[in-house]
Amino acid sequence: LIWNEHLMSLLALPALSVTFSCAIFGFTRQIFAMSRSGYLPGFLSLTFRMIPWATLLFGVVVDVIAAAILKFVGGEVREVGSGLVNLTILSALFSYIIQMLSYIILKIKYPEIKRKFTSPLHIPGAVIAIIVNFIICFLYCIPTKF
Repeated sequence: LIWNEHLMSLLALPALSVTFSCAIFGFTRQIFAMSRSGYLPGFLSLTFRMIPWATLLFGVVVDVIAAAILKFVGGEVREVGSGLVNLTILSALFSYIIQMLSYIILKIKYPEIKRKFTSPLHIPGAVIAIIVNFIICFLYCIPTKF
């Protein structure tokens, strides 16, 4: 069974790198857009040669603070790394849940809006996706070591 664990770890590496890349780019784009819209302080939308440097710097500071908190709570470097991975995965799952809830709300409140793409499963598909994401979140949070 040891080879199975190594195989699963090897197969998870591309997904992990994509998850971190999406988290970093998505995080900074969201903060930048919210700053431009006026929901966050305006200095976060400062750019230099079209690069949102203030948002990137803010994201790095938040990540370092999260790592420091995990370091003081968890202790070992391995635990900090796995804690950051867990935070990334859980935040992605929650963002999927929020996206599905937003889809349902928009479909109910504004059913007549023309859309370039419509989900073939409509609201039932979104509800199924929410349930599946909640199950994954629950199973992911169950400790595996006793």
